[in-house]
Amino acid sequence: MLQRDDQLSLAEISRQIGVTASTINDRKRRLLAEGVISGFHGRVAPEALGLNLLAFVFVGWSNPKVEAALIRKVKASPAVLECHHVTGAWNYLLKVRIGTTRDLERFLAEVVKTVSGVERTETVIVLSSVKETWRSTSQNRRFYAARRLNARTIRALRPRASSSVSTSLCCGEEPARR
Repeated sequence: MLQRDDQLSLAEISRQIGVTASTINDRKRRLLAEGVISGFHGRVAPEALGLNLLAFVFVGWSNPKVEAALIRKVKASPAVLECHHVTGAWNYLLKVRIGTTRDLERFLAEVVKTVSGVERTETVIVLSSVKETWRSTSQNRRFYAARRLNARTIRALRPRASSSVSTSLCCGEEPARR
């Protein structure tokens, strides 16, 4: 609930889930103390600030000493929203929010390519976003764990009667042909 609207009052949360406001407050404090909730933040629409361009920049090098210098530059740049160490042909993936393509070109020239040892970059400009979320949930884990069941396990769990169609559909498998 707090991920959807962190402005909900304790009384409103209490009413919706049926526990006292003091219990909600205790749980909220505990989640903060345990690091489950990392903070409460206002989400600003980037377009309202003139930050109309979203891009992902892959950065690569072969000398491991380059990493520290890149990280320093990235941390100092307000244009970089996220920085991820990745597998594959690239070392890092940056999520960049900036005003225009000219600003992006300047960012690449003044931030990324000034790091000695950076050998290559690839930039992908986002045309539109179908989904962008900040929410995490334990349901994500359960959703993907359920899909790890192999076909043999699903067949073993399937009832013998004709209700196999509903079982197979819920497990993401084609209905059995009889």
